[in-house]
Amino acid sequence: MSAIVSLPEVVDALQSQSDLVSAHLNPRTGEIFTWAEFEIMDPEEESLDLESMADWLRADVLKVREVLQSDEWLQLPSQHEIHEYRMMENFCESVPDPERRNLLLLTIQGKGAFGRFKAAIQRMNLQDEWYRYHDREYERIAEDWLNFHGIPFHRNPPG
Repeated sequence: MSAIVSLPEVVDALQSQSDLVSAHLNPRTGEIFTWAEFEIMDPEEESLDLESMADWLRADVLKVREVLQSDEWLQLPSQHEIHEYRMMENFCESVPDPERRNLLLLTIQGKGAFGRFKAAIQRMNLQDEWYRYHDREYERIAEDWLNFHGIPFHRNPPG
């Protein structure tokens, strides 16, 4: 049986990921565990001296080992699977004003696209629209992933 998972917590975990940060979900308990590879190094390395580690680091290493070695934990979609660039491109294409839309599409071409995009939406006063769009896309990705795995979820914390 699966726990009912908090959609906002899954979205937060998705957004916290990077090339060095991974997030996993245990569908049975609803627990989400996020860890940074640079903090743990190789958690499965047997030669790690757990006894000499700080308590918090030892606990994290043991938790990462549990997550990686268990079939109960599912890795959330990674940044590479989410395609932030495509999300940014879709946002640009959704801008109704053709002149602004074309300018935004030009700003995201080539190296440095993300920085130019952020500067352009600031100049055009589109930051609020972008962040709403961005958050909705992450929510849709989280919903699709949870539905695919048959994991029930709620949108707001019970209360």
